[in-house]
Formats: sequence, C-alpha cells, structure tokens
Amino acid sequence: MGSEEEYDWGAYDFNWSIFAEAKTFLSGLVDDFMGEHNRAAEMASSIEWGSAARFLDWIDHMVIPQDAVDEYDLQYLGFAEDTEAETMYGARCFRHMGSVLFPILLRSGALTELAIKVQELDDFKDSHVRTAEIMGDPFAKYRWLDVTREHNHLLTAVERRGYEGFTLEDAYDIDAYKTTLDAFRTRNREFHTDGEGLSAAHDLVAAQMDDLATDRVADIWFRAEWEYYASHNKAAKIIKERQDHLGLGWANHDHQAYRCSREHFTKVVSILELLGLRRRETYSAGDQAGWGAQVMENPVGPFVVFCDVDMAPDEREFDFATEGLEPLPEMGSIGLWVGLHGESMLQAGLHHMAIRVNFERAIQDLDTRDISCMPPFSDFDFLRQCFTVAERWAVEQERAVELLEGKFIGQEDFEAFGSVGATGSHLELVERNDGFKGFNQDSVSTIITNTDPRKGH
Repeated sequence: MGSEEEYDWGAYDFNWSIFAEAKTFLSGLVDDFMGEHNRAAEMASSIEWGSAARFLDWIDHMVIPQDAVDEYDLQYLGFAEDTEAETMYGARCFRHMGSVLFPILLRSGALTELAIKVQELDDFKDSHVRTAEIMGDPFAKYRWLDVTREHNHLLTAVERRGYEGFTLEDAYDIDAYKTTLDAFRTRNREFHTDGEGLSAAHDLVAAQMDDLATDRVADIWFRAEWEYYASHNKAAKIIKERQDHLGLGWANHDHQAYRCSREHFTKVVSILELLGLRRRETYSAGDQAGWGAQVMENPVGPFVVFCDVDMAPDEREFDFATEGLEPLPEMGSIGLWVGLHGESMLQAGLHHMAIRVNFERAIQDLDTRDISCMPPFSDFDFLRQCFTVAERWAVEQERAVELLEGKFIGQEDFEAFGSVGATGSHLELVERNDGFKGFNQDSVSTIITNTDPRKGH
C-alpha cells in the first residue's frame, strides 16, 4: 500500500461516494467501546469539547476480536483486506478504500482496542498519562502508548511518521530523519527567480532519498510546511495551540493547497511526485472562475494537496500537469495571488490548510477568539467547507510595480495593495460525513472567485 510501490488508483476511479452504512457500523463500534470504558468516554468528550472536532476524526484504527464480526459483513460494507499491511499478533487489516473511514484490525482473543491518532505522542502523554511508557523511539515511523484499560477494552494513542502499518520496530534512520527535518524547516525560500527556487527545492528533496524512504521524506516535508504556514496565519496559530494543549497537534489535517504560477506549475507537480504523491482527480473550471487544479495524494500520510493554477476556458481537456501552461494576457485569482506574494512552495507558503472539525462548533469557537469565517462554500450533508477570513499580508513594492507595469493590475489596485496589503492565507474548516473523500468543483469555483485579491480592498 505504500507509495514506494505503484499505487492502484483505478480502484477509486475518482468517483467518490458516500458510505452511510459503513460509517454507522464504525460509529456503533465506537459507541459500544465507550459504553464499556468510562475513562475513554470522558476523554472523548474532553477532546471533542476542547478541539471543536468530532472524536471520530481523531481515531487512527480499532482492533476488535475476530469472532465479533463476520468478515463477509465487512466486505458488504466496502472493507477489503489489506494483505500487505504490517501487523502484530496475527491481526488482519481491513481498509475502506475510497473513503476517509478508519481501518479495522481483526485479531484473536477478547481484547478491543481503540487508537487515537496524534501528531506528537510525547505531548499527548504529558497532557493525559504522564506515568505511561511510550513504545517506540522518538522520530520512529510508528509509536504506541497504552493510555488506559477497563476490562477487555484498551484505549491507546499512536504517532505515525510516514508509515501506515501497525508494527513496532527498531529504528535505524532517526539521525537522517532529524537532519532532513532541520533541512526542510530552514530551507531557503527566497531566490533570484522562482524557477531557481523550485529547482533547489527539487534537488533538496531528491538528496534525502538516499537515506530515507519516500514516505518518511513526505512526512517531514509537510510537517515543515505546516510550521511555516502557521507562522504567519493567526487562525492556524490559535487552533494549533489549542490542539497542542490536548496533545493532538495537526493529526486532524485533511488537505492543503499550493497556489502556483502557470510558468512553474509542472515543477511543483514534479516535486510532489518525488515525495510520493500521485495524481488524483483534475479540475478544469476555466469557464467558471478561470482556474484549474490537480489534486494529488500520498496515501500513506495521508497527504492530499490541491495544486491551483489559472486556466483559460479552452484548456478544460488539456493535461496541464504534464504539458505545462503558456502565459495568459490576464491574471486570474490564483495568478495574481502568486504575483503578489510569491509561489506557495517558496516565499508565500501554503495558501490554506484544511482540518476536520465539527463544523458549527468550530466556527463558533473561532468567533469567540475574534477569528471570523467566510460563508460556507460547500454545505452538503456529506461535505461542509469554509475559509476563515484571509490574513492580510503586506505586498513588496517591487512585486506590485511589476504587476502594474505588466498591466495585470490597474492604478487603483496598485495603490490599494500598497496601502492595505492583499489577502494572504486562510485556515479551512472541513466536516466530512459518511466517509466522503472528494471535493465539489462548483463549490471550489465559488471560493476561488471570492478569494480574489482584488476583492475587499
């Protein structure tokens, strides 16, 4: 299942569906677990209240007795056995491909285990179970913590760093991992040209592959990207501090977005492919809002990325992620954002990061912290999405002058960008229901239009 081997996207066909019965089944398992484990129920309530995110979105996996469920019932619900999954104690792993539902492990015996996913297990331990012992070395690909047990019900927490299995192993790449983490955190993002910068980023990623598995490098890359993004996004700082207080970190991440210039779009795609991301669905909505996007995913992280770019109406059927894009006489929302702030993969950082939440609760919670949200751009039973109001960033005069001289902006916009800056990054709130994994093109078109830097001077 790892990105080191060819990944069979054909099983998805990018026709994302909803799986209400499977979600109900998993919710029932969780409810039954909480009914037998009072401490877990208390912790789940505390996590939901403190994070404004649903407890289901914090679950990594469950282990249940093999005689507690019929394998054919799992298959009927859409679960398929992952025969390549690394497990312990003879457990068998069943994943619900094409959804965001957590996997189930079947194992002999009477023990039922529910594992919470966290970004940093030491932080979770300090917040909840100071006397417990973490299994696995710091920075290892998989670490495990026995949180609390009642009867035959065990609550655990796990930390993953580029690994989707369930085994504890001696780690031999820790020094390389830490060296790469420092390299990605401190990488130069300012170059004479963006082409030089993206080439340097590509070379930096490629240089790590000799000492680390691809999925480990991808894990480090996105951890560093999240840090850089949160360093200049107030909403992200607030949410991260709150979730760190609970010992959870960014373990509820859903996806992130790079805004890209047409000129360098293929360079961004090539770097992500080097990190083990594979191309998923393509959006070409040039006739709606002048944009296109290549969605990419490393399933092990899992890391999902939107690569956004300006597009013309006649490019709808064009394989722009492979062939590249020629300059346009005008800039759309995305091209102007890049012109004002730089490439997302370089100076500007992520345009937005999306986290899974309890939608209404999260909006209300941010409001109490003086962070406003824009109107939802997806409001379906299976998918709800909104952005926080954008951070406003100062614009370098040199960039604004270049855009003015190129006739991509007028004098009024030039003066406005110089005096009040331009819209920068957002935090995105996402609520997914019934395992829905996809996005909605019409909804994305709406938010692309509504986040044009020329709006809201």
